[in-house]
Amino acid sequence: MKNLSIIVFIISTIVVNCLFSGNGVVYTQMINTTFERVTVKDGLSQSIVNYIIQDKKGFMWFATYDGVNKYDGYTFTIYRHNPNDSASLSNNASNVLYEDNNGNIWIIYSTSNGVDKFDAETEKFTRYSHNPEDSTSISSNAVQNVYQDRLGNIWICTDNALNLVVNKRINNKTVTHFRRFYNTTNISPFSMSYEDSNGKLLLFADYLYYFDRKNNKIHRTNTQLCDSKVRSVSENSKGNLWLGTSENGIIKLIYNKKSECYIKVDVGKVNITPNKRNYLIIDHKDRIWIGTESKGLFLYNEKEDRLINFVNDKVDLNSISDNTIHSLYIDRSGILWIGTFSQGLCKYDLYKKQFQHFKSIPGDDNTLSGNVINPIHSQKPGELWVGADLDGGVNRFIFRDNKEPKIIHYKHNPQDNNSIAGNSILCLMQRKNGDVWLGSAGGSLSKIIPEKYGSNQHPIIKRYKHDNWTFSIYEDSEEILW
Repeated sequence: MKNLSIIVFIISTIVVNCLFSGNGVVYTQMINTTFERVTVKDGLSQSIVNYIIQDKKGFMWFATYDGVNKYDGYTFTIYRHNPNDSASLSNNASNVLYEDNNGNIWIIYSTSNGVDKFDAETEKFTRYSHNPEDSTSISSNAVQNVYQDRLGNIWICTDNALNLVVNKRINNKTVTHFRRFYNTTNISPFSMSYEDSNGKLLLFADYLYYFDRKNNKIHRTNTQLCDSKVRSVSENSKGNLWLGTSENGIIKLIYNKKSECYIKVDVGKVNITPNKRNYLIIDHKDRIWIGTESKGLFLYNEKEDRLINFVNDKVDLNSISDNTIHSLYIDRSGILWIGTFSQGLCKYDLYKKQFQHFKSIPGDDNTLSGNVINPIHSQKPGELWVGADLDGGVNRFIFRDNKEPKIIHYKHNPQDNNSIAGNSILCLMQRKNGDVWLGSAGGSLSKIIPEKYGSNQHPIIKRYKHDNWTFSIYEDSEEILW
């Protein structure tokens, strides 16, 4: 920090405390981080947001139990079931959304209603449901997931098979059929499909499976997962997978390049709610955002092994609105969207720079000695000198990696000649040799030769009487003080 002349102190920012969770795990809680809220008051159809996507045109889409919402940043367009319109949603209880390469939005429901496809050009919905008399229909109405691979194939997981969408032109019309691939080895159904960075189409059930697209066969790996559904899959820059499940917390799969397989590993403290619903997503910095059931939002920095918790504060409208989170999504502008269980949506800008707020807190010696700040200066890295008016004195900040900074106070003491001349600081500067000169109200100057931080030494302070008040101090290139 050289020649630092201006720092902006902002009230609505971050305060950090160390807390203990119920299972004894230590994590950091972030308070007063700004989350913007979008609720039913803004036009959202319902407060439970199950799923979030952004389409190719930039519109945000939200699945709720009261229809599907399209949002342009200002207003909502709501699509609901109309019993008199077969081209409307087949059900209002939307659970999962997916956009294919053609811009169609696929909708999955929490009830066994098959799957719908929304055509953005015609604003019509096409319904696909199981027909026991038609082997080309979808294999079941209990649909779990829709996914499109790099080859353009659309795969749909149901409770009894993997379905491939096959479009055919018949009489100048496109007819959609479904090709079924049954798996007789798994106990639980495929809850998701995902094509990893190696081009392998993975299937998630009780074990990890993959689909061989050359031979059209499903293979089970030796990697056992869990008995509950996988709700989210995110891959980091190393090719490792992080899974969020409906009842078994978080699963991490490390990719072994030699064996070309995934190995399940223990995630330790990251699995805050191991027996409950979790949803996660990885951002552009490889940080993992985890939405939990009842314990708020977590941010895990794997490189630093640091876990940060965002929780609701009822008296702070800038806090996250709900501690139970159903869905997460990062849009193309870097906004993290958070779908909650009972309070609609929250937005958090991942690219917004955060400011740390320092202020005077009575009874806490490691805070500013006053809130009326005048001069700020520093010549040494990791150190900052701040002068306060109205009897505040001088504050020396010592910054220590990611730890809370240590603040040392220097104030006038009429019984101590080794103290500064006055406490209302008008100007301050640190010289290249590390000495700190300051001017205070009443026409006095002081020089502080700082003690080494962490030692038992005392500073050396000299006072200089000056007839006029000093409002500025400057050291030129020849180290002459003006």
